[in-house]
Amino acid sequence: QQNEKIISVNATKYSSFRPLLGKLPSVVHMAHDQSLITGSPSIRRRFLNLFIAQFDALYINHLSRYIKAMKNRNILLKNRQQKTLDVWEIEMSKSAHYISLARKKAVEDLNNSSQMTLEKLTNNNYPFSLQYSPSFDESKDNWQEKYLLALQKDRTKDMKFGYTSKGPHRDDFMIHLDNQPAKLFASEGQKRTFLSALRLAEQSLLSQVTKEEAIMNIDDLDIHLDENHQNLLHLHHQL
Repeated sequence: QQNEKIISVNATKYSSFRPLLGKLPSVVHMAHDQSLITGSPSIRRRFLNLFIAQFDALYINHLSRYIKAMKNRNILLKNRQQKTLDVWEIEMSKSAHYISLARKKAVEDLNNSSQMTLEKLTNNNYPFSLQYSPSFDESKDNWQEKYLLALQKDRTKDMKFGYTSKGPHRDDFMIHLDNQPAKLFASEGQKRTFLSALRLAEQSLLSQVTKEEAIMNIDDLDIHLDENHQNLLHLHHQL
């Protein structure tokens, strides 16, 4: 309304878009999806965050708490103040494990689902795979305690650079073709086909977990798939 943006659902007003996540499960497949393969880890983290947030409200709460605590820790690091570092490090450790476990499972599920879709689209010609790459090993026993110890151990180094060097804010996932980095070894056509399979996997998983058919939005199908793969895609949906 004029200069004011209003977000509301069923006459309830919200101050941010966060409560809308998951209200209408959906996937958007656009040309710039190429950046999921060629771009920075932050792009892949954002992809995971938006995917998980649509069916796991607790994930968003943990992510918000973690980011807030990390920002406060970074301010103290830059100002070389150790007085209240413990408070923020404990807060970070409480949420970091949940975030890492949720991302690990999401990548595993997306990997399995996208591979099944690729079998239909390419007759097993494109052996792509996804692998979660955490900044701190989530498989360790007593993960929360060990992450807290790692933060404390890294204080001197982190204070030197002015930021937190370990944690979910530095996670990534690798996209491989035949166990080689897809960024370097996949052709443009292979990348486009894989990304279509990944988005279809995202739609399928969202539909399963939310018990509601997720909406697939595709910006110009011709950009993503050639005629042969488009025909295989249509056949896949008919099946």
